[in-house]
Amino acid sequence: MHVNDHRSERAAMRFLGLTLAQPSLGHLIDTLDAWSRASTHHRIHMATPRLLLEASSNPRFLHMMQSADLILIANRALSTAVGLCLRTRLKAYPEERWLPPFLARLAEHGGRIFYAGGPRGAADTWAATIMQRYPGVEARGRDGHFEKWGPENDRFLSEVNTFQPHVVFIGFGSPYQDEYAAAHLALLHAPLVVTLDAWAERSTGIRFEGPVRAGRLRHIGRHLRLPRHMVDACALARVVEVGVRKRTDGGD
Repeated sequence: MHVNDHRSERAAMRFLGLTLAQPSLGHLIDTLDAWSRASTHHRIHMATPRLLLEASSNPRFLHMMQSADLILIANRALSTAVGLCLRTRLKAYPEERWLPPFLARLAEHGGRIFYAGGPRGAADTWAATIMQRYPGVEARGRDGHFEKWGPENDRFLSEVNTFQPHVVFIGFGSPYQDEYAAAHLALLHAPLVVTLDAWAERSTGIRFEGPVRAGRLRHIGRHLRLPRHMVDACALARVVEVGVRKRTDGGD
């Protein structure tokens, strides 16, 4: 099932060249459950302001995102901003809304999940937290501090594939994690690959900082020592500016 086949009260909306899905929660959970047990690969991205900005200025990245099976608006602030640009109301899919019921569904059939991201030690804490909260789920984790294109990356892929997860969650920071997921989908032997916004850190209480939060505005944010939410707010404002300009120029 592709994003364009995802049926709900409003199947999807186009924005900055991307199709943003608008499924019902029940349909979304059913789809994720089916994809996690499929024999083919599927890829889901959480749309953040930084992902949308990258797509609006980088044709190569836009093409990669257009091949995704599903793109969901990550938070209510972004759904409001995009809705203003499109002059309609859009639903947001914060990870706290759909991940718990999805993990509960995975627990019913002994699902295996792998999380990659965060500072050293945090991914293991996340995996332990998940297994405690969702008995029946087997979880493993790997921090985000490794070279993503060399021998270290090969070892990471081997670690994931030896575990044979049903779902791989990636939290390297948007938009880098989205490019990584698209480029490595065929190398990750998992039916479902999902990029996350910040649910792993919120669910464990651990702040995930450093290279895993790399984004287009990271250099400015670090130089000024701005909190991540302030950097995201700047990116959100930029999304509205770009979206309004595209609409005025007759784009999508």
